[in-house]
Amino acid sequence: FLVPSEQQGGQQVESLGVLFTSSLFADRAPDGKVLLRVLLGGYRQPTICELAEQDVLKTVKRDLEITLGITAQPEFVHDIRWPKGIAQYTLGHRDRVDDIMNRLPNDLYLTGNSYYGVSVNDTISQAKTLAEVLAGRLEHDITPSCSVN
Repeated sequence: FLVPSEQQGGQQVESLGVLFTSSLFADRAPDGKVLLRVLLGGYRQPTICELAEQDVLKTVKRDLEITLGITAQPEFVHDIRWPKGIAQYTLGHRDRVDDIMNRLPNDLYLTGNSYYGVSVNDTISQAKTLAEVLAGRLEHDITPSCSVN
């Protein structure tokens, strides 16, 4: 789930969202257990990455109690910090990207979450589209221009 921005900060929930990883991917947690991935920080709260691990864990535990009623102590904690993990689009982003794409040489292609969508699904969709373009270009390039008898 995602936490609405108006619910973040102050005495409210600090987390940006929670992924139920063991529900999404088989064998990510032992039977009877769950693996949750809690997302914090982002451009709204970049200083969270500067906190000590125990302070981050305290915040996560408080947020999980508020949002899901979880009071159990975690059996496993893995703290991963990606201060610039998700691209942040600013006003005018689409126009800048379109300008960059229009200036590229014909044999150079760009794709990824920093262009037309930050989600994994967006990135996969862009990659599929680019693969189709490249496959079509290759097919065109290898088509014989004349026949040999």
